[in-house]
Amino acid sequence: MVDNDEDGFGLNCAGKHPRFNNVTLDGVSQTDRFGLNENGYSTAVGMPFPFDAVETIAVELAPFDVNYGGFSACNINAVTKSGTNEWDAKVYFEMSNNNLRGDTVADDTRDYGRASYDKEYMGFHVGGPIIKDRLFFFAAYSESDVPRFLQRGYSGSGNGVERDWLQ
Repeated sequence: MVDNDEDGFGLNCAGKHPRFNNVTLDGVSQTDRFGLNENGYSTAVGMPFPFDAVETIAVELAPFDVNYGGFSACNINAVTKSGTNEWDAKVYFEMSNNNLRGDTVADDTRDYGRASYDKEYMGFHVGGPIIKDRLFFFAAYSESDVPRFLQRGYSGSGNGVERDWLQ
């Protein structure tokens, strides 16, 4: 299960917190070893590597192998793409804001509105031959500008955005 973006998109395996996962990119650890980040990654928000750079992902739920250690939920290994004889490039931009989000649910009278915000995701990848059939390159980059809604309070607290359902 992938948690929501307010919690940094952590990957929840077998009901365990994302901090119990082991995340590697080409075998190199990308896991938050200090336990400071909510999502379990080495970066505070989002994945520590561009998703466009990933060729395959293997998610193993509690594998029994002496080669693995230091986790008790999932072992997640991402393998990066490499260049080929064919040129490949892509640029993307994605945006969202509070005007594109609903603030009511069916007949529910509660207000699910949010303060004004803008989210932007952008990036690119490019790959191809340097010397045909011998030497290739591949590069990827991603960036996000996403607000963190940290002003949360329980009902009647007077702190931040009060949640009436939180007592």
